[in-house]
Amino acid sequence: MDMEDLKKKFWVYLILTIPIIILSPMMGMEMLFQITFPGSYWIILVIGTILYFYRGQSFFNGAKTGLKIENLQ
Repeated sequence: MDMEDLKKKFWVYLILTIPIIILSPMMGMEMLFQITFPGSYWIILVIGTILYFYRGQSFFNGAKTGLKIENLQ
């Protein structure tokens, strides 16, 4: 990976993480900028899933390659 790719991914992670922080309940703490509404948990779920698969893509590709090598031997 080159540095430009990492910078792009950083900004994507940051932009997708901010709504999760704002919409998530912080373990019982009342925060001034917390927003909740019906369905906000579904938005957190969708954004979190996108982040998981977007970030895990390199790990998944590495695991797939590793499993192919193991199966060939």
